[in-house]
Amino acid sequence: MLLGRRAVLDISGVLACLPRLHSLHIESPISPDFVPLPGLGPCSQLKYLTVVSDSNTSDSIPRLTIEYTKQEFLQSLARTLARTPRLERLAVVPRISPNFGYKNNYKLVELFGLDCIARCPPLSLRYLVLDYWMVTPLGVEAMLPHIRHLTSLVLGKYITGDGDALWGALATTGTCLSVLEARASKRLMDYLGSYEGIVRLKLWYMSFKYDTYIVPILHVHRASLKDLSIFLRYHQDHGYNDILSRAISECKNLQRLAINVQQWVILSIFLHLLRYLQV
Repeated sequence: MLLGRRAVLDISGVLACLPRLHSLHIESPISPDFVPLPGLGPCSQLKYLTVVSDSNTSDSIPRLTIEYTKQEFLQSLARTLARTPRLERLAVVPRISPNFGYKNNYKLVELFGLDCIARCPPLSLRYLVLDYWMVTPLGVEAMLPHIRHLTSLVLGKYITGDGDALWGALATTGTCLSVLEARASKRLMDYLGSYEGIVRLKLWYMSFKYDTYIVPILHVHRASLKDLSIFLRYHQDHGYNDILSRAISECKNLQRLAINVQQWVILSIFLHLLRYLQV
């Protein structure tokens, strides 16, 4: 559904009367700061919830209004999560206008730390998509009970804060993701090296030595990996070498490979892979 604030308010009563509803997608033409989530019954069967916004029209909104309605949205989302004990898939991408800066990202602790969620039994989320959120140790601690069964995690380019706290928590709880998209860090590499079985891996902004970090990861997950995407920071093409090509070629079940490199590097990578792949 593509809805504005008034439409969401009007449809709230309708949704509360749909006990068998299992999937809900809300896409707002303005920031979800201004869109309280629709009301759901206390025994909702909802399993899939997606909330996405487009902040292009929010630039003229006064800052004070954003700060006020931001809390309104978080409270509304928290109440929705508290009413959906069967929720398995959650995607929340409240895009914030660049004019306000990403330091104003939503904080995970502002959502999962609210009483209406903390008092309820933990969710059993298996698929989580987040962007434009700030990750902090307190936020990870508050969210952790709800993601112990997580198998897929997508963190967008505009996640800010201490992502390493999340990787440490997932490693401690023994959570083994099969799908992961996130900004690369050495702590993330440590987490990926702690288990086997990832199927889809997408790494943003890699800027460290590949033979030291990514090559061992590819070796650990070589039997399961089917989809690999590596996105470098600019001027990091020198990291693609014979060692990395050999590591990629060991992933015999790989079906999709995406690498953002300059044109002059593509032929070199292709020739390296042909040397090792059995075609």
